[in-house]
Amino acid sequence: MSDAEHAGVIVVGETHDKKLHHQLQLEVIRDLKEKKKPIAIGLEMFQTASQKQLDEWVAGKMTEEEFLRVYARNWSVDWQLYRDIFRFARDNRIPMIALNIPMELVSKVAHQGFSSLSATDKKDLPPEVSCDLNTSYTEFLKRTYTDIASHAMSERFFIYFCEAQSLRNNGMAYNVSRYLQSHPDTSVVVLTGILHAVKTGIPQRLSQYRDVTCRVILPELPEFESQDALLKEADYVVQ
Repeated sequence: MSDAEHAGVIVVGETHDKKLHHQLQLEVIRDLKEKKKPIAIGLEMFQTASQKQLDEWVAGKMTEEEFLRVYARNWSVDWQLYRDIFRFARDNRIPMIALNIPMELVSKVAHQGFSSLSATDKKDLPPEVSCDLNTSYTEFLKRTYTDIASHAMSERFFIYFCEAQSLRNNGMAYNVSRYLQSHPDTSVVVLTGILHAVKTGIPQRLSQYRDVTCRVILPELPEFESQDALLKEADYVVQ
């Protein structure tokens, strides 16, 4: 943390249904708060259309019961796994940023490819955002998650899967950059799944939009082929 606290962006990866991973994320946020660092929390879990409701939650203008309806529209993973993070943000008035692009577009790309998006669809994407395939990222997906690229998925659908993941990486990186543009002295803690957290995911896309120091903190995972492979994708690995 003595190193990470100086970064403009700190990406803390997760497996969505692992409680310990969310505890790690909260520990990072608490540590930065105790150091009196100006921080914001970027969320894969929320689409940008729900930013107003996130702002109301942080401001204490929504009850938890009201906010749960907003949460359910954005994310299907058990609220209890994230509750402590959201309550800590509200109790300490830490801004929360909705990072994700519309999920219906992600789903369309995952099933039909980026070329299936119409001009109208693309109007709902941030400017300059595309799904340009990053070779190192595609190789990471193929190398690390061999079940995704198994015989059960054709080459075409694997490409669609990569396009959808790249589109989300690009969109979330753009939204982090946009926030930093208006809050240059703030460090953004990005909470996102492992597939987006790795260096070839959001961090590499972010470098296209903004010159900012980034640190990646990942939990140790059995899915990675080797420790060496994981270390290429993260600055820190937490057992």
